Amino acid sequence: MGNVTDRPFRFQSIWLNHKDFTSVVRAAWTSQDIRLKGAISNFILKAQKWNKDVFGNVFVRKKKIMARLLGTQKALASQPNPFLLNLQNQLFEEYNLILQMEEEIWAMKARTNWIILGERNTSYFHMSTLARRSKNRITTIQNGDGEWVHNVEEVKGIFTSSFKKLY
Repeated sequence: MGNVTDRPFRFQSIWLNHKDFTSVVRAAWTSQDIRLKGAISNFILKAQKWNKDVFGNVFVRKKKIMARLLGTQKALASQPNPFLLNLQNQLFEEYNLILQMEEEIWAMKARTNWIILGERNTSYFHMSTLARRSKNRITTIQNGDGEWVHNVEEVKGIFTSSFKKLY
């Protein structure tokens, strides 16, 4: 896996709910570099590292918690005890936090604010993200003569004439 700086920077709204985020911001902006560009770069590096250390991969964490939760529930079914009940409650709490993070990730990826409080409609956000990504714009196309067409109206014309030929 590459360095955390290999990916574009994305601010995650879930960070705002974490108790340590303000100290990450403060540490990044009180550096020796007084130039704005340097301060922003410093913040990005610190925030990405902090995100990886604190949150990690939410989807992998979700699978691990689910596996532990299922194991705990199987053990409770055969032999209930206070330790397992306490562990199950802790795992449920962690699972709910992970669901909240997942919900916010998909909401951000879907570029929508249509979250109804209490509803975890991550499949909706997932589908919205996939639909948005599938609507890529075509700005350049090769015409029948093998020439590249860059003008939007000419590109539309090529598609329209091709469509008319099909139907």
